[in-house]
Amino acid sequence: MIRENRISDVSKVVPFGRSSQFYFSRAMREYERGNLRRVCELLTSAIRYNPDDIWNYYNLALTYEELGEYNTAISIWQNQVLKRDPSFSEAYFHLAVCYAETEEIDLVYKYMEKYLELEPNGDLETAARHILKLLEDSRGGADNYDSTEGTYKTMVGLEKKLASMINTHAYDEALRICEETLASEGESFPLLNRTTLICFLAGEDQKGLDYVQSVLAKDKNNVGAYCNLIFYYYQKGDDLRVQAIIEKMREIEFASLNEVLRWTQTLGNIGKHRRAYDWLRDVYWSGEYNAEMLYQLGVAALFLGKEKDIKLYWRQAALLDDIRSPAELYYQLLLQIEDYKVLASVCSYNYDWPLINIIQNDYDGDLASYSDAEKKVLYICMKYYIRYGTLDVVNMVISRLPALDKDMQKSIIQEIMLSTYDDMKYHILEQYDPQVVEVSAIKSNGKIYQLDDNYQVKVTMPFIVAARMIKENLEAYHSSVLVNVGRKLWYAYCNKSYPNPRRISKSTVWAAAMECHILQMFNFDCDIQNVSRRYGIKVTSLLRALECIKETVVIN
Repeated sequence: MIRENRISDVSKVVPFGRSSQFYFSRAMREYERGNLRRVCELLTSAIRYNPDDIWNYYNLALTYEELGEYNTAISIWQNQVLKRDPSFSEAYFHLAVCYAETEEIDLVYKYMEKYLELEPNGDLETAARHILKLLEDSRGGADNYDSTEGTYKTMVGLEKKLASMINTHAYDEALRICEETLASEGESFPLLNRTTLICFLAGEDQKGLDYVQSVLAKDKNNVGAYCNLIFYYYQKGDDLRVQAIIEKMREIEFASLNEVLRWTQTLGNIGKHRRAYDWLRDVYWSGEYNAEMLYQLGVAALFLGKEKDIKLYWRQAALLDDIRSPAELYYQLLLQIEDYKVLASVCSYNYDWPLINIIQNDYDGDLASYSDAEKKVLYICMKYYIRYGTLDVVNMVISRLPALDKDMQKSIIQEIMLSTYDDMKYHILEQYDPQVVEVSAIKSNGKIYQLDDNYQVKVTMPFIVAARMIKENLEAYHSSVLVNVGRKLWYAYCNKSYPNPRRISKSTVWAAAMECHILQMFNFDCDIQNVSRRYGIKVTSLLRALECIKETVVIN
């Protein structure tokens, strides 16, 4: 549940008593012991020290959700997490989960759709799509409401358990979980189909075939069952049966566009690109389409070498979806990457963010083996994710930063410094650019601050003395990042205000102000009273100098 803080050694950097990180670490230990009430108390203390850290709210909401206090969790998701990051996809998924528990089904539908809009192929995508289909079916009448709600809860809980097992290929354990769920919750089509696929992945072929037959015996046109069956025969190399299923599916009337897309995704994933293309074109010309369908059409066209069609369909998908969508990113890649073979390597029929699956499945791959075209794809995606992606996605792609050329790395680091992800900036600078040589501006708390790397000032001696004092005092934190950013900020202030800088009476005032500014910029604890006592200055003088620095070096 609880996520690790990105800056693991903050205690070495800011040695001032208890902090947000202190309480966060205590909360992690209590969570491992199962003391959820104590976790809530400690996370609340962490928030008091750092009220802008979204992850403290995230973990607090999850803890209340686990305690069954859904209204409290809903309040935190809506008023704290989403207020700080409206594109935080998992918050919408958990809002839907909480509203399911409070039996507000319309809100479940609303927030689950929002989750899929932001993460069309995220970790919980399978559960989300099953849930939406079940909700759609339930709107036809109230008779099946109880069973629909029960299936919804079952699938949400199951997918949470299965996610890590599938990623690590622990299929035997995943199958055990599925069968235990079947025994305790009863058989539903989504659960049976999910169990079927796990059987095939685990090598339990006969079990899987039995589950398929049990589904088809009750619903002879069940698309999920046929998708599993065609996957099985394709893995066995039985092309005759694969073709027979394809022909069979021509006789089926699909209940929704989502069912069509699931079927064509299956066709594409087993290499039947022409079949998928023709199927999708038929639906397209009937006038029923969405961004995901247009994306799939573009993928099929890509594998078939239809260059004009790729641009046509991906451009339409990008226009239907917004600028923060996978459709827009794929279209930009298409415009900038000439090597279609490389482009095809990051595409699948899943409406997914480019590179995510590759990075997840090949985390320890040889970064030196990237071709120039692959580096360019990675570079374009990383810039896009930093601007529009979620924090999870940004953290994932940053692991590939060493694969880029030096100039690309510098550009990405600067992009991160101008992003909204304040909590990760210190960590990135420390790891990839310890001297902060290439960074010319940093965004913090919504403001962009100019830096100056001349390391020279045009003003009088007191400012030079202050520069030396700033360097010496920041060196006490044993961090070249804090020292260099502090110096570059100071020179930016001096040179931008030249020839009429604000009068300086005490160098200690400016040194203290710069120390506070740096700590605040990287979201470290900064006790103004403590700092003023340490420097022997008035709090009012420190605050006045601090405000002056901030106002001067902000880029308009």
